[in-house]
Amino acid sequence: NAKLRARDMVLFAKQGIVTNVLNRVLEKLENLDEERYLEFVGNRIKQIKEPDDTIEVLLTKGMKQKVGKEVFGYKVSEETVSSGCSIKVGELFYNNEFTTLLDFYKEDLEKEILERIFT
Repeated sequence: NAKLRARDMVLFAKQGIVTNVLNRVLEKLENLDEERYLEFVGNRIKQIKEPDDTIEVLLTKGMKQKVGKEVFGYKVSEETVSSGCSIKVGELFYNNEFTTLLDFYKEDLEKEILERIFT
């Protein structure tokens, strides 16, 4: 049926646009300047319900080299992440890598993108 094929083509095109936008968002996040990156890390630390001195922060390799052994008074891990940050609190591990966050919020982000572009 021609109507179904046309509908499928429109849906495919919209999905392509959404994917493109999400890829650009990830690229921008991965290229945050130092100030905005550290603001992100600080906000992630603040969201931990019971922060204590066992917090260990995993940063990107480049940012780890810039900040040294501590960030906001917490130990910087020897381990690194590819983007964003992760935080260890004892046995708990908070994964705040940008790819993980985008995947987690993908459904909501897709709706938002479609609403902003097509309404």
